[in-house]
Amino acid sequence: MQMFAVVEDSIAYFTCTCYPPRRSSLLGLSLGVVGYGGFPARAARNEQWKHAGAVVGALSPIALVNGNYTPLFIVYAGAMLCAILSIHMIRDRDIDHDLASGLKKGTSVDKKEQVAQVIPVSDFLRQPKVLIFLGMVVLWHFANAAMLPSVGYKIQQQYESDPENAEHIVIGKHRLPLDGKNGISLATVVAHIVMIPVAKVSGILASLEWAGSKWTLTWATSMIVLRGIAFALLSDAWALLGVCFLDGLSAGAFGVLAILMVGDLAVGTGRSNLLQGAMAACIGAGASISNGVFGAVTESNGVDTTFWSLAAIGCVALAILIWCVDDLHDYVATGNPENTTFWNSPTRCSTSVKGTVTQNTMNPVFCQLPNEELHTRASNVCEYTRDCDYVGLGTDM
Repeated sequence: MQMFAVVEDSIAYFTCTCYPPRRSSLLGLSLGVVGYGGFPARAARNEQWKHAGAVVGALSPIALVNGNYTPLFIVYAGAMLCAILSIHMIRDRDIDHDLASGLKKGTSVDKKEQVAQVIPVSDFLRQPKVLIFLGMVVLWHFANAAMLPSVGYKIQQQYESDPENAEHIVIGKHRLPLDGKNGISLATVVAHIVMIPVAKVSGILASLEWAGSKWTLTWATSMIVLRGIAFALLSDAWALLGVCFLDGLSAGAFGVLAILMVGDLAVGTGRSNLLQGAMAACIGAGASISNGVFGAVTESNGVDTTFWSLAAIGCVALAILIWCVDDLHDYVATGNPENTTFWNSPTRCSTSVKGTVTQNTMNPVFCQLPNEELHTRASNVCEYTRDCDYVGLGTDM
């Protein structure tokens, strides 16, 4: 049953974010409408409105449910209809589909528009940078997903140990016991409220040269480790809920930065929507496996063991992000992909390399010299006279 849940969750994430050819997912739709220059701010606003909607949706039962859930479901259905109508209000001619798919890279040094050829799926998914990024995403959510349910379990244990003297949550006229169910609900609402400004700040930090997407996400990933340690050490219910504030910092940043990193990895490939779908599938797989595995760990070894284990996995994800994920050049995050002619984040080569660099015969090789124009050759040899700065796949200019 657990394996079925993993497969189902992953397929659901993948199909919800991968549309047929030349149809954009949310990433592609935003990129195709606003372009690279407006994409970082647009991605941040997308996440802000998503979290704001989550807060409204979570609080709706308090106002609408009074022994009858029918009004709540009617409001949810109406909200979905409004979302569908909003999508259809976007005119197809307003979307640059080549830009949306990551096929168009911007302009070259001679200001001519660059449109690359679509990279085959198998070639794209075999690229080390893509595989490492997706592996990091799996570990990130493997460490993150089971945190909140485990906190609810720990709060529930405390509530059941002394229900007569349990703390209560007061919301308007409602006075609810601070048990696992209500504790998780409150923590979720608080986390999403925190995510709203964090999404905005993350988009700004990603566009700054001294921060960038990778190092901002590194900071956010460290919050997972801190949460795991704090949850293991603390026992007071309100203290546990207070630490959930860190959930808003980590998850709020990930939602923006992961999208920008996807766009950066897929610039000029035509596979940005594919990569977003693959990332979403990895999120679903990591989250599902996390809840299954650590549900069993909690039952057999206690909830504190789960928190220490999740913190350790967070450390692994953090290490991979720091040392294995190459520095992304943030062409998308800075809104300036025109500075690159790479299919994806290029491979940094040794400064001692000189002479010629060979590449596969499918595409010409290029070499970007420091502070100089791009030098390309229509063959599989790139000639240059100084140490190379970057080497990677390129296309004819």
